[in-house]
Amino acid sequence: GWSMGGAIAPAVARGAGADALVLLNPALDLGPAFTFGIGVEQMRAALADGAAAEMPGAEGAPATPLSAAFLRSTLEVLPQADLALFNGPVFMAVGTGDDIVFPQPELGKAALAYHPGAHELMVQPMDHFFDIADGAQQSDAVFGKARAFLGKALMDSVEK
Repeated sequence: GWSMGGAIAPAVARGAGADALVLLNPALDLGPAFTFGIGVEQMRAALADGAAAEMPGAEGAPATPLSAAFLRSTLEVLPQADLALFNGPVFMAVGTGDDIVFPQPELGKAALAYHPGAHELMVQPMDHFFDIADGAQQSDAVFGKARAFLGKALMDSVEK
């Protein structure tokens, strides 16, 4: 799972009986992140009376409307709790330049502390989008390491 997909992937993996889990710049703190993005007053209004909110767009892009139900769900998705219940190996890649899911690598280390099984944390000097605007170097490194991790995890699973 990448970004918000990384927030729900631990629950899906646990519920589906997955053998391994890969998290790429996972959104490990959805509630605070969305509160930071829309502002405390909009979050309070959404939670108190169901008011919709808007996430400001980046660099002149239009705002994104967010329902109160969605904002409430950001407080209910707790990847750390699901990681605590997932026994398979976990690979997590985080970027020290990620200004969407931050601070890294501290947030990734804290989340993995809940995981009882084998896990690996890859820390790269990249932004949330793997510095793709500067070329494929970071994404190639991350995806290559994730592919190797999954290959080993799946071979280990077959051998069991």
